[in-house]
Amino acid sequence: MAVPLFRGSQKPPAEKAPRRESFALQDTLNELGSGFYGAGKWPTLKRDGWIGDKTKEAFGRVAKVSEPDKLTQTFGSFLGFF
Repeated sequence: MAVPLFRGSQKPPAEKAPRRESFALQDTLNELGSGFYGAGKWPTLKRDGWIGDKTKEAFGRVAKVSEPDKLTQTFGSFLGFF
C-alpha cells in the first residue's frame, strides 16, 4: 500500500503519532526481509507506524543484505514515488 510523502495543506501529525513514512518503512522491511531471509525465517514486523527497537533491528538486518538501490527503490515505491 503506497502512502503519499507530501501532506499538502494538512495539519502535521502530532509528534508521537504514527507516521505514513513509518508504515512505508515497515512494509519495505517486511517485503525485503521475507525475500532475502525467507518467509519462515523473517519475523514479520507489526505494521503500526511506530519506529521502535524491532523496526530498527529489522532495518539493520535488511541493510546488510540488500543493495542500497533495492532498499531505496522499494521504500520509494511504498511512498508512492514509483
